[in-house]
Amino acid sequence: MHKITLEWQEDNQNVSRTISSEYQTKTPRVIRIGRDPSQCDVIIQDSTNRVSRLHAEIFFNLDENSFYIRNVTLNQGQPNVILINNQPVVEDEILAINNEIKLRDFPIKIVNIEVEQSTNLFINNSNNLLNQPNNQTNNLINNSNSTYLAQNHQANHPVQNNQYQQYIPSNENQNINQNINENNPNENNPNETDIKNPTLNLFNQAANQNQQQNQNSNYQLPNQQPSNTVSGDIQLNQSLLQAASQDNFDAISTMFRQFIPDDEKIHFARYLGIQGIWGFGTRQFACVSDRRVADITVGRFGTVTYQDGYLEHIHSGVVYQPSKFWLYFLIGIYLIFALSYILPIMTLVLSSLIGLGGFNIVALFATLILLIFSLGLTFLALITMVRWYYRFVKCGLVLAVTEGEPLVTAMGTYAFTQRLVYIFTNRKFITRANALYRCFIIQREARLDIVKKYPVTN
Repeated sequence: MHKITLEWQEDNQNVSRTISSEYQTKTPRVIRIGRDPSQCDVIIQDSTNRVSRLHAEIFFNLDENSFYIRNVTLNQGQPNVILINNQPVVEDEILAINNEIKLRDFPIKIVNIEVEQSTNLFINNSNNLLNQPNNQTNNLINNSNSTYLAQNHQANHPVQNNQYQQYIPSNENQNINQNINENNPNENNPNETDIKNPTLNLFNQAANQNQQQNQNSNYQLPNQQPSNTVSGDIQLNQSLLQAASQDNFDAISTMFRQFIPDDEKIHFARYLGIQGIWGFGTRQFACVSDRRVADITVGRFGTVTYQDGYLEHIHSGVVYQPSKFWLYFLIGIYLIFALSYILPIMTLVLSSLIGLGGFNIVALFATLILLIFSLGLTFLALITMVRWYYRFVKCGLVLAVTEGEPLVTAMGTYAFTQRLVYIFTNRKFITRANALYRCFIIQREARLDIVKKYPVTN
C-alpha cells in the first residue's frame, strides 16, 4: 500500500487531500489534478483559471517504489506549466516530501508520502555522481535487501528520461569506486565487508559493471571538464561531431559544455540539419538550458560559431517554413546560364575526339581541364547560392533578444536595440524547431519567476 497527501490553499483556507493505492481513481493507477471534476481526482477550485481543466498527473512507479509527476500537455501546442521546487517539469519527475508543486503559479505542497516496502539506497559522496545511474545499476540496487536510509532521497536523485540525461564519463565512474574504497576500511577483507555493509558492497559491484559497460561501448564521449588552456582555437573531436550529427543528446551537450557553465542544466539539445546542398554546408545544433537558448554552427575548415540569448531577454520568436518555389526557380535559372557556358566547352571536347578540324592532343587535354574546372566552379557557385538564399529567406527559428543599449524614439520615449538569434533548420527537421520553441517557452516562464526584473542600464 502507498499513499500521498497534498495540501494547498483555497479562499485563505488550507485544503488537503490524501489518495492511496486503494482509492478508485478515474484512470487506474493515475492521480489526475485539475479543475474539471469529470476528469480529475484532485479538484482545484481556481476562479482565475491559472489551473487547467486537466493540468498534471501523479502515478506510482512500482520498480522505483516512488511517486512521479508528469505534464500531460507537454507535446501540445500550448503546454501547461508545471514546476517542482521552481524547476520546470519536462519529463517524469520523482516526488518527495516537502516538494512544492506549482501549476503555473498555483502552489501545492506534498506533506506526506507513505510506501509499504522500499529497497532504495542513498549514498552521499562528495562528487554526487548518483544523480544519473544507468538502468543496470538500478536493477542491482533495487533487487537487493538494502534498507531505506533516507526518506527524502528522491529530491537528490531524480530519475530522468534517457533523452535528457547527461553523460557520465567513464573516468567519473572510477571516482565512484575510489570514493567507496576510501570510505570502506575493510576493502582488503571482502568477507568482512560483505557482513558489515552488504549494501555498500552491492553498489560497488554495480559501479564496476557500469564502468565495464562504458569501456566496452563503441563511442566514448570526451571528459566534460573545462580545459585550462588559454591559447589555441576551438577544437571539436571528429568522432564527437559525427555522433552529434546523429542527434546524440550526450554528444551535443558535450559540445555546448565548452560554452555553458556546468551548473546549468540542459533540457533540450538537437541536431537541426545542414545549411547547404547535398551534404556540403554548415551543420546546425541548438540547445535550451535553464538560463539560455544557444546555437552552434559548424562549417568546413574549422569554422565554429556560437550564439545565445538569455531566456529573460528573449521576448518573441518566429518559426519559419518557407516555400521551395523561389529556391527551385533560382536554381533553374542558374543552371540554364551554367549550361550556356559549359556547352561550348563540351563541343570543343567532342570535336577534338572525332577529329573535326584535326586531332590535337594538347587542345584535348586543355579542353578537359577547362571542363572539369568549369563543372567544379559551377557546383561551388550553386552551394553558395543556396546558402545565400537562406540568409535572406529564413527557415527555422528566429528569436528576438533585447540588448542593453537604449535608443530615443521620435516620440521621446526609450526603446532598446534588438538582436536576432537565427537557428537554421532543415525542412525535414522543422518539427524539432517547434519542440525547441515549446521547451523555450516552459523554461522562460520558470526563469521569469526567478528573475523578477529585467536588468536595465542607468
